[in-house]
Amino acid sequence: MQPGLLLDADATVVMRGLSLFSTIIGTSVPLYFTGFIYHHELRSLRDLETLRERGRITIHDVRLRTPENDVRRSLERDAGVDKGEAEAMAWLWAEEERTNEIWFVTLDRRARAVAAARGLNTANVAETAALLVLWEVIGVADARNHLLVWDHRRHQAGRPKDWTTFDDRFPSVLAKLRDL
Repeated sequence: MQPGLLLDADATVVMRGLSLFSTIIGTSVPLYFTGFIYHHELRSLRDLETLRERGRITIHDVRLRTPENDVRRSLERDAGVDKGEAEAMAWLWAEEERTNEIWFVTLDRRARAVAAARGLNTANVAETAALLVLWEVIGVADARNHLLVWDHRRHQAGRPKDWTTFDDRFPSVLAKLRDL
């Protein structure tokens, strides 16, 4: 089965700005959102509704009075994770048999650390581009085209703190994920 991506709102916005989101839409990589992120944080992005109607993205709601909602509330209260990211993690944990197939993509370092500590696969935007290369969905040249804007310091959106240039950082991001 093709690995999938569970996207948070900030990562989606950044990937759209880098044209990486539209590249992913043109592939077979499954894309998932949770209800809070889709209905509240991304509601102004009208094209997402069209993608949902066409079955290109899947929305998963975490209902009240469910074990997943209890996990979400605990992550918010005890781990200080924002509601959208907490709901995404709660849904992904509930999908136990698919946890290793789906990567949670978020810019929130705290959410990535909490998710990773609980055994979930996490990625930032640079790591997502590297995953797409490793999954042979795009080539390194395509990843370069999407991320090259980060080589200019004034373009900061989604840029990892340790990013210097594509040629300097991307090979190590790729190597780290290859070793997983």
